[in-house]
Amino acid sequence: MFRTALLTALPIVLLGCGGSGDGDSGIDAVSNAVDGIARTRQADLHFINSTNEAVDYHIRNTLSEGDLFASTNKATENMDKDVTPYMYRWNVSDNVTVQLGIQDTNTKSIQAEIENMLIRENADLWVVAWLDDAKSKLFKLSTLKRSRSDVAGEYRVRVFSQKDAQIITTSSVSINEAKQGVVTPYITVENCSGDLYFGPESIDICQLEIGKSYLLITDGEELLMAAEE
Repeated sequence: MFRTALLTALPIVLLGCGGSGDGDSGIDAVSNAVDGIARTRQADLHFINSTNEAVDYHIRNTLSEGDLFASTNKATENMDKDVTPYMYRWNVSDNVTVQLGIQDTNTKSIQAEIENMLIRENADLWVVAWLDDAKSKLFKLSTLKRSRSDVAGEYRVRVFSQKDAQIITTSSVSINEAKQGVVTPYITVENCSGDLYFGPESIDICQLEIGKSYLLITDGEELLMAAEE
């Protein structure tokens, strides 16, 4: 009803203001504005769990009330070494600010969160749960944009490390410094075995499909898991 009334009144307002008579463009502008407010937005989140624990993921719009870890804000749960896609939907504006959190599924005692994160419409994101220190079980949570970089006949990888590490490729004789919790630029790997090293450790990625791009998660020495971009 509101939209109909608004569109009906618009030509009168334009004429009263001495408009040029281009009423259609004015009506379209208002129509688009009303549609923009009403429609639902969405973004793709891909939850990665490399914590060695089953994890629950929670998400809360910062404009809503309640605790982040309330059951109503639970998005999904994720077993260790799993990747779970999740579509987050909202309305009112193009972007939304959310809280993201993880906690261990069994005891609910180990938690980590991102207090304020802007999610843009149609965003495509990795949400990585990882361990800062495997011995103390200190959870961390990081987000990064998904980004494909497929090259025929080669492996293209980005590396996300739980601690500072050197990423070495012998075929191109390159060394990349992987900083804790920061994804590296793309690295080209020509041979799936004997070409990629995390520090002194040779990494076998022959289970991956050549010609595709991947996000590799490491503890700094071993390959914990791989997710296709």
